[in-house]
Amino acid sequence: MKTKPWIIAGLLGVALALMAAPVMAYNTTAVTGSVTSYVSISLNQSSIYLPLTAGTTATNSSLGITVSANSPFSVTVADASLNGKTTNYGYMSNFTGSSYDSVATALGSPLGLLGIDNGTTIHQTITGAIPTSGDPLYTGGAAVTNQVLANTLSQTVANTDLVLPSPSVYRIDLSFIIGPT
Repeated sequence: MKTKPWIIAGLLGVALALMAAPVMAYNTTAVTGSVTSYVSISLNQSSIYLPLTAGTTATNSSLGITVSANSPFSVTVADASLNGKTTNYGYMSNFTGSSYDSVATALGSPLGLLGIDNGTTIHQTITGAIPTSGDPLYTGGAAVTNQVLANTLSQTVANTDLVLPSPSVYRIDLSFIIGPT
């Protein structure tokens, strides 16, 4: 029976080893999240000059719009109706000092705005006057970072359009709005 003490010693050794082994417990947690849409827009200038001459169409292609988005997007343009403008939306109207004049004189043709395609960002054709509710100017089919979009503003001036007395000028305020689609 000499094996019995060895068996007991072996079992005791196994029991001591199990007691010395680290005890482990675990639990799990799910970590979830979703990426939200990100869009940004900036303009390369806050004021654009159009040289208005009767019987001609004035153009200016200096307006650049820079967009960034992490998903498809759209850019809309609207007549901002700022500084007391209450009529002639989409048209350059008489402006003196810091507000639109109460006698609403406007050029006979609406302001034209043409966007230029860039990659997956496609311009939309604006027909007629730009409304206060906005018209689509661009649709972007993919994520972009600091994508520059070129634009051309145009204004037809008829021979019958009124010459405004100084210091009045013809003016329109435009808002450019970007959003995910």
